Amino acid sequence: MSNKISEENERYMQNLLCNIRLLRLEAGLSVKEMANIVGMEESLLLRLEAGEQADEFDSGHIFRYCHYFHVHPNELFGGWPIRRNAPPEP
Repeated sequence: MSNKISEENERYMQNLLCNIRLLRLEAGLSVKEMANIVGMEESLLLRLEAGEQADEFDSGHIFRYCHYFHVHPNELFGGWPIRRNAPPEP
């Protein structure tokens, strides 16, 4: 059971990391601009966008992403990458 939970958590984290990069690119923001908006160092944002998990990434950063992009936290962790005109998930 615990292995299944950790696999699910890993999937949610990978969705989050994919979606934060996708949102930045769709908005046409540089890494520096996005880092300033969410209050983190550029190096941390680059590591996150590269798929590395970092302990410094916290709920405050997630809140600022949600606030800036007008998305719900569940959308950041959802299985379908956030795309404005994406087809529904099968």
